[in-house]
Amino acid sequence: KESIVVDINRMISKELITIQQSNFTHDFLMSWKPYFRENEWGFVSNIINDIESIHSEELTIYDRVDVLYNIQNDIEDLIDIIKYE
Repeated sequence: KESIVVDINRMISKELITIQQSNFTHDFLMSWKPYFRENEWGFVSNIINDIESIHSEELTIYDRVDVLYNIQNDIEDLIDIIKYE
């Protein structure tokens, strides 16, 4: 396993750092919920979930393209909601 030196006496796995970074990123993005109306948050939440899932090793390149189109569609729908309300 690949590791990253944290200090002289301790090593931490790259996998653990990735999980911690992912959790921090998710919590940070979810903290923005109060700044959106409920009908807007559905699209923002979908975008967050898609961004998090696109890095999954299980996704094929075709699946990633589908996820990118989903993100694009959610952004366009969110813009329409914000623009017309």
